[in-house]
Amino acid sequence: IVVLGAYLFAPSSRLPSLEAKLQRVLAAVLELELGSKRSIGSTERQAVLLNMPSDTKKATARVLTAAGARVQPLELKLAHAMPQLHCLVTNWSFELEFLLRNGAAQLEQFREQLEVYAEQMRAALVMVDGVMPTVECVGQFTTSGTIDDPHKVEFFCQLITDLNETPAAAEDANSGETFGASIALRGTIHGRAFASAREGVDFAVQCLKEDLLHSLQTRICLLLDERQEAADEEAACCDEQLLPLGNRGAYPLPRRVHAEVAGGFSLCDHVLASEAITDCSERFSALLNHQLPDVTEAELEELIGFEAISSEEQIVPADEPTGGHHECSNVQASAAKRSTSTLSMSTFMVPSTHCL
Repeated sequence: IVVLGAYLFAPSSRLPSLEAKLQRVLAAVLELELGSKRSIGSTERQAVLLNMPSDTKKATARVLTAAGARVQPLELKLAHAMPQLHCLVTNWSFELEFLLRNGAAQLEQFREQLEVYAEQMRAALVMVDGVMPTVECVGQFTTSGTIDDPHKVEFFCQLITDLNETPAAAEDANSGETFGASIALRGTIHGRAFASAREGVDFAVQCLKEDLLHSLQTRICLLLDERQEAADEEAACCDEQLLPLGNRGAYPLPRRVHAEVAGGFSLCDHVLASEAITDCSERFSALLNHQLPDVTEAELEELIGFEAISSEEQIVPADEPTGGHHECSNVQASAAKRSTSTLSMSTFMVPSTHCL
């Protein structure tokens, strides 16, 4: 869920004064978005204020941009029905290495190093439906782009593991500190994005890349949150060492499910390895007001389960950490309803000579 802005419901006479106060709220929304480091194409970041006067039926909107000092009028274009959306999908197979330091917050280290891979991923070459895209707008593709017949996207890039060049690594090198462990993150995740027919192809593909990157970061956050809850119950570790860097281990990350709703759109949720797929039903209802079908767990798995949790055999770590770079090219999305995507995390102790 991405916060787009805020709404104001008040008499018309009070809108100007309240609007000035809510400008600080819009600025905070922009600050959160800028802090997330999520950039989609050349789209300028903005936060929207929807004014709904209680004494009239006409709603107006104002917008605050990252470069603007004051809110500006925004024209609203209303339609009687939602436009047809084109669905783009991909299955991204990867193997990424993270180098974690002892005594530092692990989530922040993951975020910093994931951004190194993200910049390379955003520059990846793409193929859509098996060819290099030559059209400008999504609506010009020859296929329909529905959920049942989506545009299948492939990414081609080489993700270089050069994490010693991050600011934190340089700081540790100057202080003589070393990394404590190497984290091997490997698997395949299903990505999905929607765009209207008028959207540019570059914008739609960039949305799909950001979906993959944001989902991967979310899965890491959820795993660490789960480890934190277990640590709080056992009082066994501090919040900076949720993954024990001194021991080899393997941890399955959450998988993502996609539930189709009316209008050719779908909603998603992440399900922990310790949860059943039915556990997401309550969250869909409470957060998104969407009711999943009342079916058996096996039937629900076929309906929304596009990924599979890694089994214990699949996530046993190798004897040695992986090499200095990895080539990651995405596999084309399977025509089958269910893919066999897996995801895992393994930790290895790394001598300082391997890192710095």
